[in-house]
Amino acid sequence: MVAHESCEEHNHASHQADPGNAAQIAHLFDLSRLLTEAMGGLFTEREPADLIETYTILDISCGPGSWALDVAQGYPQIEVSGVDINEAAIDYARAHARVRRLANVHFYAMDILNELNFPAESFDLINLNLILGSLIPSYYTAIILNSHSLLHSGGTLRLIVSETIECNMPALHNLNMVISTAFANAGQQVCSNGKGAFHNSQLIQQLLQQHRFKSIQLKPYRLDFSARASANKRMYENYRTLCALYEPFILKWQNITSTKEDFWEICQRAFREMLDTNFRAHWHLTTIWGEK
Repeated sequence: MVAHESCEEHNHASHQADPGNAAQIAHLFDLSRLLTEAMGGLFTEREPADLIETYTILDISCGPGSWALDVAQGYPQIEVSGVDINEAAIDYARAHARVRRLANVHFYAMDILNELNFPAESFDLINLNLILGSLIPSYYTAIILNSHSLLHSGGTLRLIVSETIECNMPALHNLNMVISTAFANAGQQVCSNGKGAFHNSQLIQQLLQQHRFKSIQLKPYRLDFSARASANKRMYENYRTLCALYEPFILKWQNITSTKEDFWEICQRAFREMLDTNFRAHWHLTTIWGEK
């Protein structure tokens, strides 16, 4: 396996908000659920028969464990492991597993850039949600190589990436520009196009090809959070929570607004837009997967 030296930059990059903040953990949990619903389920890119011989799954950068917990509950024959550097999130995930009496899921606090404490070829499928992980692109190679080592021959690495957020009103577009600029300036975003693009599926596809993954496939999704869509209220709350939790990080790294007051004026205009009956918006996502 490939070990990558852990450093202060990684810790900062992975946790823009307070990693022990209960509101942040709840925010990540709900966001993961929202994404699963937007995709129509846990494994909508696969046929049910594809999971018959899947017995072990690793969720890298699992956060508070929403996806791993749902997989464990929905597929009791599968042993699920989740790893994340955030110990508070891992404690949250473990507590949920106990409450839901799920004996087939386990969570571990690990730095995913260093060698993970699992034997080689331990897993049939590895999941990595780059939207929640907030990793800087220069670390992708180490994680993909580590994943390759941990997969059985024929195992699958599955990644979820955010492409763009499109909307028909200017304030949310401006807020997305501020947020994406902050992430780009902090080195955590492949490209900044003003549409909320945090990752680039083309780059991920190239990395999988470079590191010996085969049968690489992509499936796009679209989350409608327009005014009359069922996801509108949750995305509204998601934006409000994101702006509050990540305010110090955004103000430090973006170079569009000059003051805290200017930032919150943009936020409040965007929030009002999202409640307008004429508001239209879509979040474009992609699942990418390849076989070892």
